[in-house]
Amino acid sequence: MGIFGLDHRTAEYRTQTAFTRPIGAYRRLMARRRLHPAPGIYALAALGGVLPGIGAQLAFGWPWWAVAILVPAAVWAFFFSTVIRGGHSA
Repeated sequence: MGIFGLDHRTAEYRTQTAFTRPIGAYRRLMARRRLHPAPGIYALAALGGVLPGIGAQLAFGWPWWAVAILVPAAVWAFFFSTVIRGGHSA
């Protein structure tokens, strides 16, 4: 993005508003990731969280679905941490 919102590569004028700035920041962060997970990874993590969730419910009385939600959240956090741990150099 060039000066005054003019992209010198495509010569398009792109306005930035309070709504588009966070979206642009999110896209720049996601472009820095080193690992890009396939969507099926999260489904497998959810399925993999069900069995420990049932065990946690039987052992501690925790709701089984809480563990089934936390496992994909931990997988997402791992992949998102590659933004901080090092993306590709640009």
